[in-house]
Amino acid sequence: MNIYFNLVITLLSCFYVKSQNFKIYYNLEFTKDTISKNIEKRSMVLWIEKNNYTFCSQEILDKDSIKDNSIDHSPALFDEDIEFMVAKKDNIINKFFLVDQILYTINENFTNLNWQIKNQTKNIDNIECQLATLNYKGRNWEAWFSTKYPITIGPYIFNGLPGAIIELNNTKNNYHFKLTRIENTGKSINKAVFQGGQESYPKPIVITKKQLEKISLSHYSSPFKRMKDKGILYMIDEKTGEKQPPPDFDKMAKSAQKYIRENNNPIELSEAVTYPKN
Repeated sequence: MNIYFNLVITLLSCFYVKSQNFKIYYNLEFTKDTISKNIEKRSMVLWIEKNNYTFCSQEILDKDSIKDNSIDHSPALFDEDIEFMVAKKDNIINKFFLVDQILYTINENFTNLNWQIKNQTKNIDNIECQLATLNYKGRNWEAWFSTKYPITIGPYIFNGLPGAIIELNNTKNNYHFKLTRIENTGKSINKAVFQGGQESYPKPIVITKKQLEKISLSHYSSPFKRMKDKGILYMIDEKTGEKQPPPDFDKMAKSAQKYIRENNNPIELSEAVTYPKN
């Protein structure tokens, strides 16, 4: 752990009480490809504003910064931007999903999680931590937290422990969060990302879990429907400028469906969509 982190985390209890407005950075390693078991990495940010918070990728904040400082529109949103993104306001948790470039949100009541605090302790980067376990939506989780730092908010939806979560993983090691840095900030996160109202970002459509499953299955059955509906007669080769035959949508669909099936390992395992095999 670097000196900067040691200094900031030592002062955490002070500025938490004074401002209650700061960012906590987590490295996330996870496996969503159930076949190859490749490990993917994301830089995630937990942005806390008093009793509310947003947890999202660093890419989202970077794109939001670009939008604020440029007359040009920021880049389009991608699946990797939206993965694991949640926002809490008052007693509502908003979870975000991107299907076929359309942004959706599911609203849930904020509830306390049923952590089981254990006596087991260990030292992580010179921080004395204690173990807590949790069964949440199909996965068993282990959190190492420190009561020296009075933060009850953790990565994603993992809240309610009597101290900051320093490290968190599920017992099968599909997901692993590691706290890396804490910053005090007087700024407020740009809510345009999450509430819409700006041309650069779509306004999320509020749906239910059943509706999301139906939308996901519909997209799976015809991944390139919007392209097919355009009635493409030919493509243009970018290098030569010559006309090429239209894409083989059936072949592309089979490849896309295979990818969707094999990358169907969501953090909320019990909410995984069951896709048919063709």
